[in-house]
Amino acid sequence: MSAVTFTVAHALMAPSAHATNFGSTWCGDTPRNCVSLGDNAEHTWYPEGTFGNQIPGIAASFQQAMDDYERYTDLTTTKKNHSTLDVLVTDYNYGANGVAGWVECLPGSATSGNHPFKRCDRQKLRLNGSYPADYRDAHSRRSVACHEIGHTVGLRHRETEGSCMSVKPPSKVSPITSLHDDAHINAYH
Repeated sequence: MSAVTFTVAHALMAPSAHATNFGSTWCGDTPRNCVSLGDNAEHTWYPEGTFGNQIPGIAASFQQAMDDYERYTDLTTTKKNHSTLDVLVTDYNYGANGVAGWVECLPGSATSGNHPFKRCDRQKLRLNGSYPADYRDAHSRRSVACHEIGHTVGLRHRETEGSCMSVKPPSKVSPITSLHDDAHINAYH
């Protein structure tokens, strides 16, 4: 299937959103991990400090994942060069904490609504370079980036390999969202 055919099929065959893999969650665990809803359909991000220095190739994979969200959903994604943003992105070797990445609402950020529709206007997305196997190739890096970005727009974990929101190893799952995920995003944003 060509890329053009896939793009058209991806957009036209989206099922209605009705499962439970969408919506904000309580923050918990260590590290503090949350699923929040972005505050609008314009999803801006800012690479903090030395983003891309800890995980080789992650900056390009992250940009590709953001482009995919814009391509397959109603979101508009923009990389900003200043700190007025929706998502602050960083990569660092955070140590063996059990996760390759996580997202949380930044302290002091404006929030509104209640779970499962709690919004956060500024989130921090952390990519943990302490797990090099999860970032070993472009497919894996793009899958992790897609997965963590998904949490910033309300997507929760899924069991399917057909979505980057899978809990399976990044090398074994799709590097993009599923039609089902896209329908959730589009219905909300």
